[in-house]
Amino acid sequence: MLGRKNQVAVKPIEDIIIEPKKITDSVKLITVIAKDSHFEGTLRVKGDIKIWGCFKGNLYVTGGIAQVMKGGGMEGEIEAENVTINGKVQGKCSCINLEIQDEGELSGTCCCENISISKGGKFLGQSEILDEKMKKKLSVIKDNAEGKLVKVEKKDSLVNDK
Repeated sequence: MLGRKNQVAVKPIEDIIIEPKKITDSVKLITVIAKDSHFEGTLRVKGDIKIWGCFKGNLYVTGGIAQVMKGGGMEGEIEAENVTINGKVQGKCSCINLEIQDEGELSGTCCCENISISKGGKFLGQSEILDEKMKKKLSVIKDNAEGKLVKVEKKDSLVNDK
């Protein structure tokens, strides 16, 4: 009655293999500058960025959307394929698609292919057509986000990085 009739085989720990999860293309990277946070300098981001706080400097976004949220503010330069503004931005915005939402304000220079301003949105400044050099740079940024090894140097020359 007190014997061991039902014994369970236990595997030694070394036989158990735990593989770390890999970040795949389906994982969306999001950077957040929270409300009441202040950032000053140059920031290069892969994926989306949402600015709820204050950002002063240059922002370069690879493979995502730069969003200045309601209550957020930005002073400086933005380079991204897509930019959405629902807060206040002062400076230069270079992108393919720019959307200024109903609470958004852009004061400065806009270099883009497509611009959309919702009722209540404000744009005060100069609008320029995106030149071929910047289009090429933004498409390189997009290709880089898709996994191609591409590098943009300060000289604005394109070099394959292997």
